[in-house]
Amino acid sequence: MTTATTDFRIYVASLADYNAGRLHGVWIDATLGAEHIQSETAAMLKESREPFAEEWAIHDYEGFDGWKLGEWESFDTVAEVAAAMEAADDPAALGAWIANAPEYNIQNLNGFADEYRGEWASGAEYAEQFYDDTVGAEALGPLSLYIDWAHVWRDQFEYANTWSADAPGGIYVFEGS
Repeated sequence: MTTATTDFRIYVASLADYNAGRLHGVWIDATLGAEHIQSETAAMLKESREPFAEEWAIHDYEGFDGWKLGEWESFDTVAEVAAAMEAADDPAALGAWIANAPEYNIQNLNGFADEYRGEWASGAEYAEQFYDDTVGAEALGPLSLYIDWAHVWRDQFEYANTWSADAPGGIYVFEGS
């Protein structure tokens, strides 16, 4: 068995040992694929002192920003999400995207790039920049000084097909789902 050195890892424990009052498990690098996770889990169960150690559960995990793994999450899903997060420019944003619509998003991890609009200090900031980029600051002229961008965010974006999730410096903005 190996010890994970990556930021995306899971702790898989033997349920037979857990039920017998012992902690027996292993940290596994989730970026090495589902087959690797399965073989490390099988090796860990084989080393158990319990005679019928056949069942496992994910008791801890690290690096899956925002995504809350279940105890019996599929190893295929864990490996797929870990690989996507490892490759992502902003793993925390991808984690927030997955966490807010997990079933759809985990099945369509490629959709993140199409829906992600960046990290913003606020929805108001996003709305103002969106209008500057699409209509142009010149078209709004001095009116832009009187626009309540927070209200624009709430009315035109948040209730449309645009949504947000908390980010360290404000919010992540997504369009779709």
